Amino acid sequence: MSPEKLHGSKHYRINRMFKQLRSPGNPKGRLRISSGASSLTEFRRRDGLITKLARAGDWDTLKMLERGELSIADIVAADKSGRLHVVAENLRLVKPLAPPASDKEGLAWSEETLSELKRPPTEVETWLAVSARAKQSRRRYRTSWVRFLSRARATRQLRKSAPRVGDLADIDYARLQKEWGASSADWNRARAAVSSFLTYYLNGDLYHPFRREVMRQFKTDEESRGRIPDITPEQFWALIHKADDRIAPSLVAMATLGTGPGEYADITREDLNAESFTVHIPGTKNRNRDREVAVDPRLWGWIDVAIPAPLAYRWLNEWFKRARKEAKLPGTLTMYDLRHLSAQFAGDEGVTDRDLTVHMGHSTPAMSHRYSRRQVVRTVAGAVADRLLEGDNAKHGRKKAVNDE
Repeated sequence: MSPEKLHGSKHYRINRMFKQLRSPGNPKGRLRISSGASSLTEFRRRDGLITKLARAGDWDTLKMLERGELSIADIVAADKSGRLHVVAENLRLVKPLAPPASDKEGLAWSEETLSELKRPPTEVETWLAVSARAKQSRRRYRTSWVRFLSRARATRQLRKSAPRVGDLADIDYARLQKEWGASSADWNRARAAVSSFLTYYLNGDLYHPFRREVMRQFKTDEESRGRIPDITPEQFWALIHKADDRIAPSLVAMATLGTGPGEYADITREDLNAESFTVHIPGTKNRNRDREVAVDPRLWGWIDVAIPAPLAYRWLNEWFKRARKEAKLPGTLTMYDLRHLSAQFAGDEGVTDRDLTVHMGHSTPAMSHRYSRRQVVRTVAGAVADRLLEGDNAKHGRKKAVNDE
């Protein structure tokens, strides 16, 4: 087919179709743009550049060309300088990372907040809206990004005007970590948010040179061992007996199933299997948290009554606090702590880290080791005492000490 010229123009039109360019707005994957060339020879050279990009699988560049984010002149210039296959990468790194510090609208993080923006969304905002299935997870990502941007700007590591994606590689992360001003866990959450964004932004390429360079500098900080609620089974049941009848089954369900309030609220009647005494936990944090938990038949009655959740989180938490106060339990005990109770009690009974990992929906046994530590420590203490007290002299000394009292 002979090349066609644009209507009313001396320039030839590039008119190609690629299935890789198909989208809701372009179902046929058509690339229809001006070649900017009036001579047939130059047109064929420029059309050949499109073929060259397609054969190399450089679909990102072609998509940006189709959307108008790149022009054919950009492609020609990149080819002349020998940078044809990196033009899209370079352009991607100069895109706006986040809004300027002076922006009054804040960091958008959902489809709703994106639709309310009076300016074009930045790359982080576009990612936040699809960053996680659970609304709470997207909100946590936003919180981490807000703190990261705030601290990077406060330490003059990131421009207060709209920073670019490529600016992430220019931050002195060792200095930023020293001046972070929050916990190691908070730092690691910010690192996870940046890592997840870059993975998405670079089309899932975990080994992309830019991503590897940023994450190499953004080192993980060593965290203290996770929180474990220090209450006994007797104290737990004291809490249940003081709780309002509407929420008592809910508290037992969270402690039995190893779920936080959010996971518990997502469980429906369809997730219960009364024949096998199992419950499907529709985890929202990661794929490991989507799991099946077995329940001892002796506790099934509580689970059956607790599902679905009778109240929203706000009122569950309000009634939990009242029961905690009446049971005279520490004010530091939170409703989320009930998630850890089942694993801690099981760990006290010698259940292995591997089994606890399955129950809790953790990604590695190392995350579950905190629950078995107490039982290990007690076993060691008993072994030490047995050895110290096994001799006659030790027994005699003990009797003498007791008699002296």
